[in-house]
Amino acid sequence: LVEEGRILLNDPIAKYMPEFSDLKVAVPADGKLNLVPASRAITVQDLLRHTSGFSYDFISTGEFAKLYANAKLHDRGVDNAEFCRRLAQLPLLHQPGTHWAYGHSTDVVGRLVEVVPGRPLGDVLADTIFAPL
Repeated sequence: LVEEGRILLNDPIAKYMPEFSDLKVAVPADGKLNLVPASRAITVQDLLRHTSGFSYDFISTGEFAKLYANAKLHDRGVDNAEFCRRLAQLPLLHQPGTHWAYGHSTDVVGRLVEVVPGRPLGDVLADTIFAPL
């Protein structure tokens, strides 16, 4: 999609998925989490280099891990669109672009690859990667 000029690496992901437009970051203080606004938007590049601020519930701790676990991101029948809607309601572990950490960035890339061409991820991968191979 970048090579086709359909997205730019510095594009904010909210340009394509508005549910990611008003993100908060969890800041631990006195045993609880304070939510502060993200200092900037998450970009496509942040997703690709794991600097988005997204986390995984199984590598997080405390209240932050509970928030992710309670969001039921992995319920059966949850498609990429619903997964991202649920994820967008959760706070980030770090401000975008400030820390490297594995998290749900690659899942969001999958949704981006669906949204931009307007086709299911499997179809896009089949047509652009697997069939040519």
